Amino acid sequence: VDLSFVHGMVQSRDDRRVVQSIIGIAQQFDLATIAEGVENEVTLDLLRELGADYAQGFHLGRPAPLATGPT
Repeated sequence: VDLSFVHGMVQSRDDRRVVQSIIGIAQQFDLATIAEGVENEVTLDLLRELGADYAQGFHLGRPAPLATGPT
């Protein structure tokens, strides 16, 4: 789910409806959903309530460099 909708879904009923619709469509096709741009606990809780499967964003962890060679 694109972060442009995730960022606004706590304040915007329209954004929340878009997120809910995307999650619902994905569930109908047995697809997992990944919500981008999760930056706070309120957003994460709402995504859980709406049935998202995965989330990513600064609230969960900062981006990290990929390993560039054998360890």
